[in-house]
Amino acid sequence: MDVQHDGGRFNMFFRIVAQSFRRQRRRKAIATSALVLGTSVAVAMTTVALDIGDKINRELKAFGANLVIIPKGRTLPLEVGGEDVSRLGRETFLPEHRIPKIKDIFWRNNILAFAPLLDTPATFRGRTVTLVGTWFSRPVQCSGGTVVTGMRHLAPYWHVDGAWIEDDAQRPQVMVGRSLAEAFHFRLGETMTIEVGGKRISLLITGIVTTGGAEDDQLFTTLDLVQELTHRHGQVARILVSALTTPEDKIYERLGRSPRELSPEEFENWYCTPFVSSIAFQLNEVFPTAQVKPIRRVVESEGRILNKVKLMMMIIAALALIAATLAVMSTMMAMVLERRPEIGLMKAMGSSDGSVVRLFLAEAFIIGLMGAVIGSGIGVALAEMIGQVVFGVHVRLHLLVLPVSFITAELVTLVGCAAPVRMLLRLRPVDILRSA
Repeated sequence: MDVQHDGGRFNMFFRIVAQSFRRQRRRKAIATSALVLGTSVAVAMTTVALDIGDKINRELKAFGANLVIIPKGRTLPLEVGGEDVSRLGRETFLPEHRIPKIKDIFWRNNILAFAPLLDTPATFRGRTVTLVGTWFSRPVQCSGGTVVTGMRHLAPYWHVDGAWIEDDAQRPQVMVGRSLAEAFHFRLGETMTIEVGGKRISLLITGIVTTGGAEDDQLFTTLDLVQELTHRHGQVARILVSALTTPEDKIYERLGRSPRELSPEEFENWYCTPFVSSIAFQLNEVFPTAQVKPIRRVVESEGRILNKVKLMMMIIAALALIAATLAVMSTMMAMVLERRPEIGLMKAMGSSDGSVVRLFLAEAFIIGLMGAVIGSGIGVALAEMIGQVVFGVHVRLHLLVLPVSFITAELVTLVGCAAPVRMLLRLRPVDILRSA
């Protein structure tokens, strides 16, 4: 008998819930739509924020290298009055044959491009200029296969009028910085003759380089040619590296210690995360006679931009969920007011406050479930659309987002029901039936 009684009670409970959805279709649809909107935006923003980090970082890498490898004891080039005063000290160099080792580090797949440089003073028409030798687009045999790298891949932000230099060109070629080209009225296809170490050489101008930086006052040619002119075969002055990194964790920033001073667990977590400092440390392992320095201006800018984009997406997701909570709350309040006679009658017939609350929470759970299912589907499609339209890439779905979205939708619904439930508990059957 008890089983039949309980079964009849549950049947009655579900019939009341089903009739509620039939009678209040419009209000239920409004609450579900608000939840769908909030959930879809939250899912889209979360999915994009979780997956787009590497994509944004790759886009930022178009602005050049974020690491530089230089010999120990050597300083970065510093020009004063057109002269590189860093040459006043003893010059040291890096072995060119070790450059492929860059792709042997733990985070080898995060190394996007690299290029060695060797610069020397050159004289043209009585003026001293800097001649920089480098790779432009050169195949390099590494342990994992052949990669093509050089300044053309490292610095795509360079604006080149004309053509990039070909590394294997038979005739010596040069690209001229914009400022030099304007000062000497160079034109593409012309030949210029410079003097390096008492040796004169003619170069074909293939391109005019514009960067807005020091490169506008420099000449660029192949690394092999500068090595030959300076008698430094197999040597380079520095190596620029573009690596895909994660913004430095504030915990490790605060440590301010040498990596060797970290505990084994801290060191493992740091080493196995692509921070710019950990990648620099790994590069130092393959270049023991060098020092690897992050180009802080680039690194910090990348980190700030990436963090701000993610923060903006999280704020949008939070605002969408808050808006959905308020919409659900107002709709549920209206539903309680609309069903006051029904609630009064249920209480007058002996239903406890707990039974009435469970009825409304069951309705809210169903609304939350429908909003989560529909909103998650729309959110995934919206994330893909944002990825394609804004970033031009496919966005990968993180499976963890779906269960979190379901839980979030139900929490939003429950929070939205808090005020209506409190109002429901304050309703007195006598007052309701008397007013009815």
